[in-house]
Amino acid sequence: MARYDITHACGHSTAHQIYGGNARREEQAGWEARRPCPECRAAHAHQRDTTAATQIRQADENDGLPELSGTDRQIPWGTRVRRERLEQVRDYLETTLGGQGAERVWPLVLRLARHQGEAGWWIDHRRATGPAVWEALLVGAGEAEAEQVLEQAERACREEARP
Repeated sequence: MARYDITHACGHSTAHQIYGGNARREEQAGWEARRPCPECRAAHAHQRDTTAATQIRQADENDGLPELSGTDRQIPWGTRVRRERLEQVRDYLETTLGGQGAERVWPLVLRLARHQGEAGWWIDHRRATGPAVWEALLVGAGEAEAEQVLEQAERACREEARP
């Protein structure tokens, strides 16, 4: 065990307690010196997360999606998961229906997504694939709403198939 005062790539110096044999400690010290200090890494991560949250908030606003409800920790997490899952649904639609068909069905997906205002619902579905999220949105909307959306989606696809 040894204490090293390391000057990081960002120019800041920090003390590190490094364990192991001499070669291992020297290797670890060199690795730490090539990285920004912990404070700079944390600031960069915060900036990255803030930028991503702003982009997600803007995309949700453009899509007319409401702010989610839940705890202070659930809301940002659920909001990020919702955007990721909706993008997966969009990719799935583009793969199965083509560009125009997907564009015609996308407003229907957003309509269903507006019914899922709980961050917890999105968090529970964080590992779901595009088709699974589409199905879960239909189930969550209720039978009448789901039938109406499916009917409109089928109509959009038939219009797409016409020459």
